[in-house]
Amino acid sequence: MAKKKPVKKKQSIKRVKAKPVTKTLFQKIEEFLENRHHIIALVITGLSLILALMMFDAKISMGLDDSTYIEQGFKYSTDFWNHYFTAQAPFYAMFLALPIKLFGINLVLIKMINVIFFVASVYIFYRGFRFRIGWLILFSALVIYATNTEALRMASLTYTEALYLFIQSIFLYVGIRVIERLDNKKSIVENLKSNWLILLVLSVTFYFLFLTRTVGIATFAIFIVFYIFKKQYKLGLVVGTVMGLVYVALGALKGMIWESTNQFSTQAKILSQKDAYDASQGYEDFSGFIERVLDNTNQFFSSRFFEILGLREYPSEWNWGLAFFILIPLIWSLIRAFKKNNYAIAFAVLYVGAICAFSFLGMQKSWGQARYIMILLAPIFLGVFWLLTEWFSKENSKGYQFFALIIMLFFVLVNFGNSFKIAQNNIPIARANLIKGDMYKGFTPDWVNFLKLSKWCGDSLSDNELVASRKAPMSFIYSNGKEFHPIWSTTPNPDPDSTLASWKKNGITHVILGNLRVNAKTSQAGIINTVHRILQPIQNKYPEKLVMVRKEGEYEESVLIKIDY
Repeated sequence: MAKKKPVKKKQSIKRVKAKPVTKTLFQKIEEFLENRHHIIALVITGLSLILALMMFDAKISMGLDDSTYIEQGFKYSTDFWNHYFTAQAPFYAMFLALPIKLFGINLVLIKMINVIFFVASVYIFYRGFRFRIGWLILFSALVIYATNTEALRMASLTYTEALYLFIQSIFLYVGIRVIERLDNKKSIVENLKSNWLILLVLSVTFYFLFLTRTVGIATFAIFIVFYIFKKQYKLGLVVGTVMGLVYVALGALKGMIWESTNQFSTQAKILSQKDAYDASQGYEDFSGFIERVLDNTNQFFSSRFFEILGLREYPSEWNWGLAFFILIPLIWSLIRAFKKNNYAIAFAVLYVGAICAFSFLGMQKSWGQARYIMILLAPIFLGVFWLLTEWFSKENSKGYQFFALIIMLFFVLVNFGNSFKIAQNNIPIARANLIKGDMYKGFTPDWVNFLKLSKWCGDSLSDNELVASRKAPMSFIYSNGKEFHPIWSTTPNPDPDSTLASWKKNGITHVILGNLRVNAKTSQAGIINTVHRILQPIQNKYPEKLVMVRKEGEYEESVLIKIDY
């Protein structure tokens, strides 16, 4: 018999349980937001609409830019093909021609269109960056943008900002996709064949970005710089050539329709002066432009930026330390984004750099308005918050992610709190404007009287009677399109005979004498007395030539005077 083989005993295998992977705070937040990102985006967009309506204001600002756009829109509406506006980028005025043509100068309607542009820009911005960066970064930046005081204020002003923000969001949306689709391994012809449509959309968007605000021309440089960084010169040539050709083609078409179409020619001279309002001071030299860039950088990043977030009171002192608090993270995030191949962040930060470089070089320091940095809020915070999450995602700092969350929440909550407080205070004005149709609610009595008298001129005077006004564009709007002659300034000692001769030559029959405050907060700080100084010598020498026609108001009144030549 064969011997049986000894049976080997099975060795017991000890199973070691795998340790569960502990998710970081960022990962938990990302998972939560990932499953709800679209509803969250809609909530943020809806919040921007609610706050925009709460902050709605039918007033025209005293700065006159907004009333000028409406006045130019009216002129386009009456003679679109023979009128061209070059003092500023013309597209917004062109666009206004349509609602004005259909509904007349309806301030509430025009401003509501601006609100729609702003709210739409919020949602398109979300669509542009979703799935390309972390949800925490995107939604934190989006909330700040959607609820920012300055952005909401501009949403119901007839400045170019709301339309520009709308086109800007489209440009960022399309620009990122162009970068994703172009392939450096393919030939130029192959890239053009497979991507001609999106390149065309990008180029047309770029052109209208420029046509809405001249600073939009700077976005051409983004792709050049991007592809130089990536050493993909062929792709830079593809994008640059298509954008350049479309720009030239649309510019030529515009030149065929309108003769005087160069918006640079009117603006460049003023921008190159040392003082925008005094050409006698001469023009900036090279060192003057360098100083301008540095001063504007300091002004906007240390003062205007923090003011519109509610962290500093206007007007605040410039401080390079605060400026570097934002500038250094932005530059660092650009470098890191290229290293990490995060092209969405790189594109957003390059966009900020291009707009700032052009603006700070061309902009007079005295024009340091918050709206110029407001348009960059969302891409700025994308860059800063992305870098913050990068820092706290490293192995040795993962346990401290709560601190990063606190920093992000701080900016979000301070910004929102500031906006909500202002929006609450504005509700009576918004209700009067939107529900009761009161177009004067929110103005001080001096302005109410001035604008009511302007309206009376539109209703009661003939087209042949020309009224001189210190704020002619505002008079034009509230009179529903009656032409007024502007009085911008006067000499120290105006000669009554010269004044009367000039007015008679220009066909002026009346003049509005208003008591407009120098300081809107008090009636005790004096008035804008330009018209008073012109009329006083006439009153002294020829009192019979000034005939009062109508007085509006008993306090801070405005008076309409007829000139009896």
